Amino acid sequence: MTKKSVYLLVLLCGVLVLGCAGEEVKATIKGYEIIDFGGKPAIKVNVETNEYPVTVYLLGPDRRTIDMKVLESEKDIPAILYLGLSGINVKSGTYYLKLEYGAKTLEEKSVTIQGPKIQLIDAKFNFEKTFMGYKLKKIEMNLKNFGDCPAYLYWVKVKIGDKDSTDVIEEYKIPLKPGETKVYTAKDFILHIEKPGTYTATIEISGFGGTVLGKFTKTIEVR
Repeated sequence: MTKKSVYLLVLLCGVLVLGCAGEEVKATIKGYEIIDFGGKPAIKVNVETNEYPVTVYLLGPDRRTIDMKVLESEKDIPAILYLGLSGINVKSGTYYLKLEYGAKTLEEKSVTIQGPKIQLIDAKFNFEKTFMGYKLKKIEMNLKNFGDCPAYLYWVKVKIGDKDSTDVIEEYKIPLKPGETKVYTAKDFILHIEKPGTYTATIEISGFGGTVLGKFTKTIEVR
């Protein structure tokens, strides 16, 4: 190889190196989905980038960081970012997804979240006659989540007249995902009705922390 050929080869390599070094880093959020991930509310984020590592941040309505994930390679996509702790329901508000490369912000996207929204499709009450009257033995609730986040149901409070009792939902470990309809039960109440008849029952469903997810009324027959 002549000296001229070597010179041209070195020059070409130098141009290629400079070109690569000067390539603009581009990354964008292609989409996201709010999911349940291992019993925790999370957001699954799809990212497209031409360089690594890229950091994805999830910011709350107060713009404080809730979670972050460093993407080292394509294997880290989609990124899973947690919206909260296990079994805790997501609050409504505007959240933010931010992409950073080093100290440079590449993109920021706002995410409006309404949280879980519970609808009572139907409820079945089971009473047992005792020497104290009629004891609430079991309640079956057919519920639908028409919100955009999984609902984590824990407590159910039943009130009939001036008497009420609260119990833990049997299936509290099973989240009600957006768009899903499921039956949840509770059967450890301390609530007695003195005599048979027609009553109006109030059903209040809440999460582990006490946040009320839904409050409903139903006319029932005690026999």
